[in-house]
Order: sequence, then structure tokens, then C-alpha cells
Amino acid sequence: FGIVVFAIVMAIGMYFFEDKIEFSRSTKSDYYVYELPAVTTNSRYYEHKSGNETFSVKINLQLELDNSKDSKAVEFALAQIMESVIDQVQQTDAGDLRQSKKIQMLKGKLRKHIQDAMGETNLNGVLFRDIQVFRNLRRAPYFAGNLIAFSRNA
Repeated sequence: FGIVVFAIVMAIGMYFFEDKIEFSRSTKSDYYVYELPAVTTNSRYYEHKSGNETFSVKINLQLELDNSKDSKAVEFALAQIMESVIDQVQQTDAGDLRQSKKIQMLKGKLRKHIQDAMGETNLNGVLFRDIQVFRNLRRAPYFAGNLIAFSRNA
């Protein structure tokens, strides 16, 4: 009996208030999304059981801009933006990229550096499309200080 009463009340409510009810079908973001080129660089992993090890990190970022006209500011400063992204990823411990809190910290740093590179153009957000961390199979030789070439006198 309660279900029937509820259905009748809903039908009456929809009849009288139909013109005041507005359904939004749009799920589109209010921002223009600019896809940056993918970045692959090295990052150290300091807590790895075999000691300090180098990992490759591939990161795909998207920038949230006010509108498509702002993409010109990104393209103008693209080299500086990409350099900032590479610097920040290289300074990040690869092990930290497994922790959401550390990823959010990286996101904040990237946003600040990218905004600095873009100047007065507003950057609304930085989105991680994906982050991939690869263990390098071959370890490059590590030289502390300068490499000195020795020659042997015969």
C-alpha cells in the first residue's frame, strides 16, 4: 500500500513541477584539456633492497586550461614545461610513485612549475593520464667524480 501512495505522490509532483525540474545530461568538463607529449626519464629508487637503483619512469600528463586559446601559451613554453616535468620526475624517488600522497605532492610541484613556465595564462589543473615505472635491466656503470683516462707509457 505504501508503494502505491509513493508512486501517486511522485506522479502528482512530476505533473505540477515538471517545468521546474532540470536534468543535466552534460558531463563535459568546464576546462579545455591539453595533452602534453609523454615523458620518459630516469629516477632513482633509494629504498630498493639491492641498494640505489635507477628506474625508468614514463609519465603522460594533461593540463586543464580555461579554453583552447590558452593552448598557444602552452605551445610557446612547451620546451620549458617539458624540462620542468623531467626535472621534477628525476628528483622524485621512484618508490614514492607507489604512494598516492607522494603522487599528489608531485602533482602540486608540477602544477607550480608548469604555471611558472606558462606565465599569466591560468592553469586550472594537472591530470596524470598514466604513470609507468620500469626497472632497468642493465645497470650503467657508476663513476664517482670525473672519469680519468690513463695511458700506459711503453
